Amino acid sequence: MSPGGVSTTALDDTCVNDLSGMFKTLVTGTEPTAAEAATPIPKVIDESTREKNGGEFMHIDGTKMSSW
Repeated sequence: MSPGGVSTTALDDTCVNDLSGMFKTLVTGTEPTAAEAATPIPKVIDESTREKNGGEFMHIDGTKMSSW
């Protein structure tokens, strides 16, 4: 399950130390905190079924991700 970008010191440090600048282009400044990102996970898990979601990569909003 992917929360997307999450506002953490690890993300901040990665952006500072990324010489390519790639990570900075992915950060919007509106990333949720870890607690905010974790909140919807149980709901997505509870509503998932093997038939509907089995073998799929899921985003925390319940949508299927096309690929990594």
